[in-house]
Amino acid sequence: MNGVSKEEFHIYKHLPPTTQTPRLWGATGKWFDGPEGAKIAISTAALLQTSAPQGVEYSVQRYEYGIHRKNRPSKTMIWRNGRLFDA
Repeated sequence: MNGVSKEEFHIYKHLPPTTQTPRLWGATGKWFDGPEGAKIAISTAALLQTSAPQGVEYSVQRYEYGIHRKNRPSKTMIWRNGRLFDA
């Protein structure tokens, strides 16, 4: 955690587009931190993905709070729908 004061992993839900709306997405309210936070968040999102209806996807984003970002996180997607991007 070089220059990072806090790290969290948030789960997002992505809904399929319809004829009236583009793809919608938002936070599920589940987040994890600590040394095993990424693994727990990915396994939880994978479990949610197995019971999701067709077209619904889940992702995990890493929030990094730094000293110089005025308490706003830098967000990076690390996992989506079974694909690991960066962990």
